[in-house]
Amino acid sequence: MGFSNGGEFDDVLNDAYVSARVTIGNAYETLAKVGTNPLEGRETITITNVGNKTVYFGPSGFSSSNATDGEPLRRKQTVTISAGYSVGIYLRCANNNSTDVIIQEWA
Repeated sequence: MGFSNGGEFDDVLNDAYVSARVTIGNAYETLAKVGTNPLEGRETITITNVGNKTVYFGPSGFSSSNATDGEPLRRKQTVTISAGYSVGIYLRCANNNSTDVIIQEWA
């Protein structure tokens, strides 16, 4: 049995990569994305909390009173999620705080 390496693999991300620093507050939920819209064809998103306050992530529906209903992402923690560009991942800080995150999207 032979093995052929053609150079293109379905499981390799090779179309696009974007990254940005975003400030997250608690006045409203923030869609995790770089730029105006999520990266077209996105397969993976990484969120790193680079601020000094905890940020929470989860589906749409956060409000000022339930920010902690999401999953916490504490200072210097990172989460990587396999999620297409049509999947909404939202961020919010609690207790009238704000913090910065680095968002990276791969397609």
